[in-house]
Amino acid sequence: MQLDNGKKKKTRISLTPLIDVVFLLLIFFMMASTFSKFSSLPLAAKIQQGSAKSEARLILVRVGADQSIDVNGKKITKDQLIETINEQAGEGGVGEGQINEQKIKLVIKPIEGAKVQDLVSIVEQARQSKLKNPVIVR
Repeated sequence: MQLDNGKKKKTRISLTPLIDVVFLLLIFFMMASTFSKFSSLPLAAKIQQGSAKSEARLILVRVGADQSIDVNGKKITKDQLIETINEQAGEGGVGEGQINEQKIKLVIKPIEGAKVQDLVSIVEQARQSKLKNPVIVR
């Protein structure tokens, strides 16, 4: 009868196949995942000039905290924004279909506490009005 003397031969597990599998999984998930696509929103910058007087009328849209909006001091909802801007632009004495963007400027000003997402959504919505190029000021 043969007895085991207690010595076991140790088997060594190679880590090379495990590392290969980890790298293959890493490459697979990197290639299969979708990274968020950043898009830019073109904005007209406010240009500081000398004390030259401008004959342009301003339509001031202020964006506050909690998505509060006011156009030239009149509180409105987000759904009324395009209609209100078009009404204000139509009061410039130019025909209904013609808006002279040189004479009427749309200015958007965020108030302290306004969220950037609210500002961006207001800018996108304002671009759907008759005045296509809003200017953002601080």
